[in-house]
Amino acid sequence: LSEWRKRHDRACGIGISLYELDPLTNLCAGEPVADVFAVVARPNNCIISLADGVSWGTKSRLAARSAVAGSVQYLNQYLFTASNTHDVFNLLLKSFEFAQSCIIKNSATMTTLCTAVVAELEGTNQWGLCVLNVGDSLAFVYNKNNGVREITIGSHCEQRDMRCPGGSLGPVDGYNPDLENMTFSYTTVTTGDIVFLTSDGVSDNFDPVVSHCDHCQGPMKSAYSADSL
Repeated sequence: LSEWRKRHDRACGIGISLYELDPLTNLCAGEPVADVFAVVARPNNCIISLADGVSWGTKSRLAARSAVAGSVQYLNQYLFTASNTHDVFNLLLKSFEFAQSCIIKNSATMTTLCTAVVAELEGTNQWGLCVLNVGDSLAFVYNKNNGVREITIGSHCEQRDMRCPGGSLGPVDGYNPDLENMTFSYTTVTTGDIVFLTSDGVSDNFDPVVSHCDHCQGPMKSAYSADSL
Protein backbone atom coordinates (compact mmCIF):
# COMPACT_ATOMS: atom_id res chain seq x y z
CA LEU A 1 0.00 0.00 0.00
CA SER A 2 1.24 3.47 -0.85
CA GLU A 3 -1.41 5.45 1.03
CA TRP A 4 -1.54 4.20 4.62
CA ARG A 5 -3.79 7.05 5.75
CA LYS A 6 -6.45 6.35 3.12
CA ARG A 7 -9.64 4.89 4.60
CA HIS A 8 -11.01 1.57 3.37
CA ASP A 9 -14.50 0.12 3.71
CA ARG A 10 -13.12 -3.14 5.14
CA ALA A 11 -10.65 -1.90 7.71
CA CYS A 12 -9.37 1.39 9.06
CA GLY A 13 -8.01 2.99 12.21
CA ILE A 14 -6.88 6.26 13.71
CA GLY A 15 -4.46 7.40 16.38
CA ILE A 16 -5.05 10.82 17.90
CA SER A 17 -4.29 12.65 21.13
CA LEU A 18 -7.17 13.63 23.42
CA TYR A 19 -4.90 15.61 25.75
CA GLU A 20 -5.19 19.36 26.09
CA LEU A 21 -3.34 21.77 23.79
CA ASP A 22 -0.62 23.84 25.44
CA PRO A 23 -1.47 27.51 24.71
CA LEU A 24 2.22 28.51 24.75
CA THR A 25 3.80 25.77 22.62
CA ASN A 26 0.67 24.90 20.61
CA LEU A 27 1.51 21.23 21.17
CA CYS A 28 -0.64 18.54 22.77
CA ALA A 29 0.38 17.37 26.21
CA GLY A 30 1.77 13.86 26.25
CA GLU A 31 3.45 14.00 22.84
CA PRO A 32 4.44 11.78 21.17
CA VAL A 33 1.23 9.74 20.95
CA ALA A 34 2.07 6.26 22.25
CA ASP A 35 -1.00 4.50 20.81
CA VAL A 36 -0.07 2.19 17.93
CA PHE A 37 -2.23 -0.09 15.79
CA ALA A 38 -2.02 -2.42 12.80
CA VAL A 39 -4.60 -4.18 10.64
CA VAL A 40 -3.94 -7.05 8.20
CA ALA A 41 -7.15 -7.95 6.34
CA ARG A 42 -7.46 -10.96 4.04
CA PRO A 43 -10.52 -12.53 2.34
CA ASN A 44 -11.07 -15.16 5.07
CA ASN A 45 -9.22 -13.77 8.10
CA CYS A 46 -8.01 -10.58 9.72
CA ILE A 47 -5.37 -9.64 12.30
CA ILE A 48 -5.96 -6.52 14.40
CA SER A 49 -3.49 -5.30 16.99
CA LEU A 50 -3.36 -2.26 19.26
CA ALA A 51 -0.91 -1.18 21.94
CA ASP A 52 -0.83 1.79 24.30
CA GLY A 53 2.56 2.68 25.73
CA VAL A 54 2.50 3.09 29.51
CA SER A 55 3.23 6.67 30.58
CA TRP A 56 4.67 9.24 28.15
CA GLY A 57 7.74 9.62 25.99
CA THR A 58 9.58 8.08 23.05
CA LYS A 59 10.48 4.89 24.97
CA SER A 60 6.78 4.36 25.69
CA ARG A 61 5.89 4.76 22.03
CA LEU A 62 8.77 2.44 21.06
CA ALA A 63 7.38 -0.22 23.40
CA ALA A 64 3.96 0.00 21.74
CA ARG A 65 5.47 -0.12 18.26
CA SER A 66 7.64 -3.11 19.17
CA ALA A 67 4.69 -4.97 20.68
CA VAL A 68 2.39 -4.49 17.68
CA ALA A 69 5.15 -5.24 15.18
CA GLY A 70 6.20 -8.39 17.02
CA SER A 71 2.69 -9.75 17.49
CA VAL A 72 1.56 -9.09 13.92
CA GLN A 73 4.80 -10.33 12.40
CA TYR A 74 4.54 -13.64 14.25
CA LEU A 75 0.88 -14.17 13.35
CA ASN A 76 1.51 -13.25 9.72
CA GLN A 77 4.14 -15.96 9.56
CA TYR A 78 2.29 -18.78 11.33
CA LEU A 79 -1.47 -18.13 11.19
CA PHE A 80 -1.85 -20.36 8.12
CA THR A 81 -0.84 -23.36 10.25
CA ALA A 82 -3.96 -23.10 12.46
CA SER A 83 -6.82 -25.53 11.81
CA ASN A 84 -9.14 -24.45 14.65
CA THR A 85 -9.56 -21.57 17.09
CA HIS A 86 -7.67 -23.42 19.82
CA ASP A 87 -4.63 -23.31 17.52
CA VAL A 88 -5.22 -19.58 16.99
CA PHE A 89 -5.07 -18.94 20.73
CA ASN A 90 -1.78 -20.85 20.96
CA LEU A 91 -0.39 -18.66 18.19
CA LEU A 92 -1.67 -15.51 19.90
CA LEU A 93 0.17 -16.48 23.09
CA LYS A 94 3.38 -17.12 21.17
CA SER A 95 2.96 -13.81 19.35
CA PHE A 96 2.86 -12.04 22.73
CA GLU A 97 6.06 -13.84 23.74
CA PHE A 98 7.67 -12.59 20.54
CA ALA A 99 6.30 -9.08 21.18
CA GLN A 100 7.89 -9.13 24.64
CA SER A 101 11.25 -10.15 23.16
CA CYS A 102 11.01 -7.30 20.62
CA ILE A 103 10.40 -4.78 23.41
CA ILE A 104 13.40 -6.03 25.38
CA LYS A 105 15.59 -6.10 22.27
CA ASN A 106 14.73 -2.47 21.48
CA SER A 107 15.35 -1.33 25.09
CA ALA A 108 11.82 0.07 25.29
CA THR A 109 9.64 0.46 28.38
CA MET A 110 6.13 -0.87 29.08
CA THR A 111 2.97 -1.13 26.99
CA THR A 112 -0.44 -2.71 26.91
CA LEU A 113 -1.28 -5.01 23.99
CA CYS A 114 -4.53 -6.31 22.53
CA THR A 115 -4.44 -8.54 19.45
CA ALA A 116 -7.46 -10.09 17.76
CA VAL A 117 -7.80 -12.66 14.99
CA VAL A 118 -11.04 -12.92 13.03
CA ALA A 119 -11.31 -16.11 10.99
CA GLU A 120 -14.06 -17.64 8.90
CA LEU A 121 -15.47 -20.81 10.51
CA GLU A 122 -15.70 -23.89 8.34
CA GLY A 123 -19.21 -25.01 7.40
CA THR A 124 -20.99 -22.02 8.93
CA ASN A 125 -21.89 -18.45 8.04
CA GLN A 126 -20.11 -17.18 11.16
CA TRP A 127 -16.64 -15.95 11.99
CA GLY A 128 -14.61 -16.76 15.08
CA LEU A 129 -13.13 -13.85 17.03
CA CYS A 130 -10.11 -14.79 19.17
CA VAL A 131 -8.63 -12.07 21.38
CA LEU A 132 -5.66 -11.93 23.74
CA ASN A 133 -5.02 -8.80 25.78
CA VAL A 134 -2.79 -7.53 28.56
CA GLY A 135 -3.59 -4.21 30.20
CA ASP A 136 -6.49 -1.90 29.47
CA SER A 137 -6.57 -1.98 25.67
CA LEU A 138 -9.88 -3.65 24.93
CA ALA A 139 -11.84 -5.37 22.12
CA PHE A 140 -15.46 -4.77 21.14
CA VAL A 141 -18.03 -5.91 18.58
CA TYR A 142 -20.73 -3.72 17.08
CA ASN A 143 -23.87 -5.42 15.79
CA LYS A 144 -26.63 -3.39 14.12
CA ASN A 145 -29.32 -5.19 16.15
CA ASN A 146 -27.60 -5.57 19.54
CA GLY A 147 -25.32 -2.53 19.64
CA VAL A 148 -21.82 -2.63 21.18
CA ARG A 149 -20.56 -5.37 23.50
CA GLU A 150 -17.12 -5.73 24.99
CA ILE A 151 -15.37 -9.04 24.32
CA THR A 152 -12.50 -8.51 26.78
CA ILE A 153 -14.79 -7.83 29.74
CA GLY A 154 -13.15 -10.66 31.70
CA SER A 155 -9.84 -8.77 31.82
CA HIS A 156 -10.99 -6.19 34.36
CA CYS A 157 -13.45 -5.53 37.17
CA GLU A 158 -16.54 -3.49 36.38
CA GLN A 159 -15.37 -0.82 38.83
CA ARG A 160 -11.77 -0.68 37.62
CA ASP A 161 -9.02 1.75 38.58
CA MET A 162 -8.42 3.82 35.46
CA ARG A 163 -5.03 4.95 36.74
CA CYS A 164 -3.68 1.38 36.53
CA PRO A 165 -3.61 -0.56 33.24
CA GLY A 166 -3.90 -3.88 35.09
CA GLY A 167 -0.90 -5.43 33.33
CA SER A 168 1.68 -4.71 30.66
CA LEU A 169 4.40 -6.14 28.47
CA GLY A 170 7.95 -4.88 28.79
CA PRO A 171 10.57 -4.89 31.57
CA VAL A 172 8.19 -4.35 34.50
CA ASP A 173 10.67 -5.82 37.01
CA GLY A 174 13.68 -5.07 34.85
CA TYR A 175 13.02 -7.87 32.37
CA ASN A 176 9.69 -9.71 32.83
CA PRO A 177 6.18 -8.50 31.89
CA ASP A 178 3.23 -8.09 34.24
CA LEU A 179 0.64 -10.63 33.05
CA GLU A 180 -1.75 -10.22 35.98
CA ASN A 181 -4.78 -9.55 33.77
CA MET A 182 -3.78 -11.43 30.61
CA THR A 183 -7.08 -12.70 29.22
CA PHE A 184 -8.12 -14.99 26.38
CA SER A 185 -11.53 -14.04 24.98
CA TYR A 186 -13.67 -15.71 22.31
CA THR A 187 -16.97 -15.09 20.58
CA THR A 188 -18.56 -15.55 17.18
CA VAL A 189 -19.52 -12.73 14.85
CA THR A 190 -21.56 -12.56 11.67
CA THR A 191 -21.13 -10.76 8.37
CA GLY A 192 -21.84 -7.07 8.89
CA ASP A 193 -20.56 -6.95 12.48
CA ILE A 194 -17.72 -4.53 13.18
CA VAL A 195 -14.81 -5.65 15.36
CA PHE A 196 -12.82 -2.79 16.88
CA LEU A 197 -10.08 -2.27 19.45
CA THR A 198 -9.53 0.82 21.59
CA SER A 199 -7.00 2.10 24.07
CA ASP A 200 -8.17 3.44 27.42
CA GLY A 201 -8.12 6.94 25.94
CA VAL A 202 -11.36 5.99 24.18
CA SER A 203 -12.90 3.25 26.33
CA ASP A 204 -12.51 5.15 29.63
CA ASN A 205 -14.72 7.93 28.28
CA PHE A 206 -17.54 5.42 27.77
CA ASP A 207 -17.08 3.75 31.16
CA PRO A 208 -20.28 3.97 33.25
CA VAL A 209 -18.38 5.67 36.09
CA VAL A 210 -17.17 8.42 33.76
CA SER A 211 -20.28 8.77 31.61
CA HIS A 212 -22.64 8.47 34.62
CA CYS A 213 -24.87 5.89 32.96
CA ASP A 214 -25.78 2.26 33.56
CA HIS A 215 -23.46 -0.36 32.10
CA CYS A 216 -24.70 -1.12 28.59
CA GLN A 217 -23.01 -4.51 28.18
CA GLY A 218 -25.30 -6.84 26.26
CA PRO A 219 -25.91 -10.51 27.14
CA MET A 220 -23.03 -12.88 26.49
CA LYS A 221 -23.79 -16.22 24.85
CA SER A 222 -21.64 -19.30 25.36
CA ALA A 223 -19.18 -20.20 22.61
CA TYR A 224 -16.44 -22.78 22.34
CA SER A 225 -12.86 -22.16 21.24
CA ALA A 226 -12.44 -25.33 19.21
CA ASP A 227 -14.32 -24.30 16.10
CA SER A 228 -12.77 -25.38 12.81
CA LEU A 229 -11.40 -22.71 10.51
